[in-house]
Amino acid sequence: MKLTRLKHKHSFTEEGFTLIEVVIALGVVAIGILSLMALQLNTIKGNAFANTMTRATYTGSDVIELLLAKPYSDPVYASNDPNDVDDKHKAEEELGAANLASGVTGVTWTVIPGIVANTKDITVNVAYRDNVANPNKNDPNKSDIKNLILKFSRGKLL
Repeated sequence: MKLTRLKHKHSFTEEGFTLIEVVIALGVVAIGILSLMALQLNTIKGNAFANTMTRATYTGSDVIELLLAKPYSDPVYASNDPNDVDDKHKAEEELGAANLASGVTGVTWTVIPGIVANTKDITVNVAYRDNVANPNKNDPNKSDIKNLILKFSRGKLL
């Protein structure tokens, strides 16, 4: 009996991936996923900041609406010194705005005589906590306090 050897052809055109190709592909996918996670984190921070600014703006708008509802001769329009910290009108005291929006720490305004006769220039200052830019996880009350300034003029109806 004659033995015949089976010859096996080795072909270098076999389909499939080598281990190094799989590892490199996994690395590229991992970098892409980490980039998307960082993008998502920045998006969440941006939305939180926008939410805080919206609340501060609405609070300032509410104070402006309350001020505009008062007559021109009301004591809330008494002139004060904008450079004197103790000589500022406070919304919590004079308008009873005890329910400030979340994150808003206080609302003050200063009144100075306007350039035009029988007008007053009012600057509303809304102080709010910026927990996004400088979060203090140990004590959220120590986060950065920022100010939103809103200005308007009020004229006396003749």
